[in-house]
Amino acid sequence: MSAELKQFQKDTVAAVLAGLNRELGTRRFLVADEVGLGKTMVARGVIAALLKEKRGSLRVFYLASGGRIGSQNAERLKPEGENDPSTVDRLGLMHQQNGKSAGGLQLFTLTPETSFRIRGPGAWRERAFLRALLRSRIGTELTRSECRQLERECSFHGSMNEEKFKWEANRYARKNRPSEELSKSFAAVLTRRYGAPLVASLLEHATRKRVKVLGLLRRALAEAELRANAPDLLICDEFQKYRDLLLGRAPFTAEGEMMQTLLARLRRRPTRVLLLSATPFRLYAERWQEALEPAGSREMFDLIEFLGGQELAQKAEGLFAKFRSSLQRFAQAADTAA
Repeated sequence: MSAELKQFQKDTVAAVLAGLNRELGTRRFLVADEVGLGKTMVARGVIAALLKEKRGSLRVFYLASGGRIGSQNAERLKPEGENDPSTVDRLGLMHQQNGKSAGGLQLFTLTPETSFRIRGPGAWRERAFLRALLRSRIGTELTRSECRQLERECSFHGSMNEEKFKWEANRYARKNRPSEELSKSFAAVLTRRYGAPLVASLLEHATRKRVKVLGLLRRALAEAELRANAPDLLICDEFQKYRDLLLGRAPFTAEGEMMQTLLARLRRRPTRVLLLSATPFRLYAERWQEALEPAGSREMFDLIEFLGGQELAQKAEGLFAKFRSSLQRFAQAADTAA
């Protein structure tokens, strides 16, 4: 895509880069232009500029509320002459990218449902790779018998018959052998989350939480893949559709923990985050009483805290309260004068 940025879009790109690269900043920035003003074009300009800065590969996670619109917009995010967006659509399959696109842009389109709210059996390729990962830990965290026990948890084969699944799973595992780094990271995530002995701890946790062991293994795989493939830039499009997940309002859920892992210092500095939305928070209160209370603007203050930290959010809340009081005094004076 070769459309030239307009001057106001170039100015926005410069402002975004200054915010994302600020030495002591949070490295988070919001572009809240109206629909049609080119937020995606601005994001493409940011990607192009970061590619020039890096002079190598740039890994970008594009998080959209739905897969279809995400795939469409990912094409528009790609600067001219760069690699096509990856077909990998979830954290648990990022190993497929190993050895591909070693230079230039690595653009992954993800959704909250496939990469964070991990439920159900997942894609058969995830289960096939899980089997390979479990086998790679035989002799360390797992005995051969324990490995077979956990492999059975991954044996859901969907529309395939059992023999077909085993054949496809073994074929996939031969083409996508786990790296030593990913294998160790996977084991470390499982041990840190569920303790030892591993199999007994996993089964006990699954029973207590009323979840399937396969779901726990898929979450551990997603986190290990994330730690091995930390992004240089996270773009969150229309983030208001998953704001609780992003802004940490679901911190004690599995998906909340995964998002916080993504936002944490996976490298030496916090992950760069670019938010895109025409409606980042509610602009009005639904009831008059809400308008009289600070809670009526909670979404705005939560967003300010995410972007600039708690101290800035508290300062903004205090200023907003003073502004509200001034408006109320003005209205009361006007009523008295009338």
